[in-house]
Parts: sequence; C-alpha cells; structure tokens
Amino acid sequence: MTPGGQQPRRPGRPARLTRDAVVAAAVAIATEDGLAGVSMRRVAERMRCSPMALYRHIKDKDELVELVRDQLPDDHSNR
Repeated sequence: MTPGGQQPRRPGRPARLTRDAVVAAAVAIATEDGLAGVSMRRVAERMRCSPMALYRHIKDKDELVELVRDQLPDDHSNR
C-alpha cells in the first residue's frame, strides 16, 4: 500500500471505458442523429469495444437514454 492507504496502480493500459465516457459517446450520437439514433451497438462502435462491455457501466439502453437526456439541451431531446 502507498502512504495514502491506497493500493498502488496495477501496470497495464488505463481503462478507457468509464460511465462518463459511455454517456459522452451517446450524447455525441444523439447530437448528430437524435435520440432515436442512440443504441448500445452504435455507442460500442464509436468507442471501439463490444456492446457487452458497455453493460459493465450502464444497466440498459433505457438508463443510457435517460442519462443522455439529462445532458442534451431541450431542442435535441425531442428529435
């Protein structure tokens, strides 16, 4: 353990998939194509990962869409 009580970081590449990154990718898709264009598959393609990898961070598409709605200005929410 480090002096701060945290375990040292394991070697390897840093995680690129985070909840915030998944939502950001979905927001970008929604901005381009509207909420109807958001799917787990499209987000995964944008992030270059498998769709199943997203489910570690997001429960399901409904949760993802809700998170995206919270981030979008009102004029994009109704597309």
